[in-house]
Amino acid sequence: MSTTFRTFPTFDAVLQSTSIVVNTTEQVAQLAMLHAQHIFDWDSLRPGQYFYWTATPPTFTWNITTIFPNTTLAAAAAAFAPFLDGVKSLGITPVVSGAFTANINDIVGGSSADIGGSEVILGSRLWPPQTYKNNITAIGDAYKQLFDTGILG
Repeated sequence: MSTTFRTFPTFDAVLQSTSIVVNTTEQVAQLAMLHAQHIFDWDSLRPGQYFYWTATPPTFTWNITTIFPNTTLAAAAAAFAPFLDGVKSLGITPVVSGAFTANINDIVGGSSADIGGSEVILGSRLWPPQTYKNNITAIGDAYKQLFDTGILG
């Protein structure tokens, strides 16, 4: 008996990681809308992005991990800069924001398994693209409502 596996070449990628802490659900909504404004900015670089919110009132933390494949650190930083500048223009400073280049196997292989996921709201682009293009307020309102209604705890 034998088995054949399809393999794919490895590649270098940039991992951009940002954590942002805010104190009000209004700021949560502002950040969600800002992100929606910039979500298509990165498409030409074909990134993968994972983000989630955690809440420990009175603070709300947004963790965003973006992997930019086959690009340089400078190109990824330039692509992400307008979003980070927008965060700063809201008077919010990312708690942690950094990037590094590595082989995709090291980036993905270095991730630990999800240890529970409780008290977390995951984000997604499962909303129709037209919502991101035409109604970003709905995205901000949805996140604000989730936290305002006490969905966590």
